[in-house]
Amino acid sequence: MKNELEAIPHSKMSSLNFLLVDISYRKPHLHFEMELAYVIEGTGTIKTQETSYSVQKGQAILFNSFQLHEIISDKSLRLLIIQFDTTVFESIMPQLGTIYFDSKPFYLKEYRNLFYNILYSTISYF
Repeated sequence: MKNELEAIPHSKMSSLNFLLVDISYRKPHLHFEMELAYVIEGTGTIKTQETSYSVQKGQAILFNSFQLHEIISDKSLRLLIIQFDTTVFESIMPQLGTIYFDSKPFYLKEYRNLFYNILYSTISYF
């Protein structure tokens, strides 16, 4: 099964990308932007340079800029991926570009306001 990621650019938000993908494997890669991956369906494994984690529906994981990560699933994971350039937040949180987040899966429903804002942003984006 060939899995491709397609970034859908928004005409007014050049530093923000939303992707909705079904993926069984994505080779180790990194990118300039931070990335939040939310598992909509399925189970799988996320590997970083430090460790590997099992992920399942309802969980999310945050990857830092330039953090190597790999996605593996026996069947398929449906992911909502949000990639954002940290410079977009410089005016309200200048230290964001220097913070290194611990990339561990967490349940997004435990952060209701964040979950609501992500869903609202996604709907507005498309």
